[in-house]
Amino acid sequence: MNLEIANRLVELRKQAGYSQEELAAKIGVSRQAISKWERGEASPDTDNLIALSRLYGVSLDEMLGNVPEQKEEVEAEVVEPAHEIKTDDDDDEDEPRGSVVSRLQVIVTSIGFTLALAAYLAMGFAWKNPGNIGWAAGWIVFLIPPFISSVLTAIEDRKMTRVAVPLLIVGIYCGMGIIGNFYGINYWHPWWALFFLIPIYYSIFGVFERNK
Repeated sequence: MNLEIANRLVELRKQAGYSQEELAAKIGVSRQAISKWERGEASPDTDNLIALSRLYGVSLDEMLGNVPEQKEEVEAEVVEPAHEIKTDDDDDEDEPRGSVVSRLQVIVTSIGFTLALAAYLAMGFAWKNPGNIGWAAGWIVFLIPPFISSVLTAIEDRKMTRVAVPLLIVGIYCGMGIIGNFYGINYWHPWWALFFLIPIYYSIFGVFERNK
């Protein structure tokens, strides 16, 4: 994104009286995203541009600096590179919530599969009765790392619709069904009804996020 637009976004936010945190909550993105837009390191997508223009009460052309009669004093404010611009509420790139979430995501991504494999092998060798049940049902642990990663993404972006609920439901349903088979209990029915929770979950949080 060009530096003029980055500075324009800073100007409009300050005119509206929002901090980066408040603006992020208004349009449903993370504070890091706002910071990157205002530094020129990333560009808002179309939906976010529309949300910003509505929030500020300006057209997209005016917000992006495409109006021909734009005053020179606005251009004069574009003095320093966007990545050096400091805003009132910009402490550092270090943000307590973001940094913790980022570290956890790195851990989940880098060692999550290894831990899942270790857990699967442990279940396979230790839980043999009845009839190698650990090997049959243990594969479900491989669903845990991507599910946790999706939860961390949802926390960082403040969008609960990012949570991979289908992974959770599939894991619970298949785990109960497989284990039930070994113990002579039919968990496949009526527990298939768990899958109705998926559209219900996304419908509720989807409406909530659209109305933020």
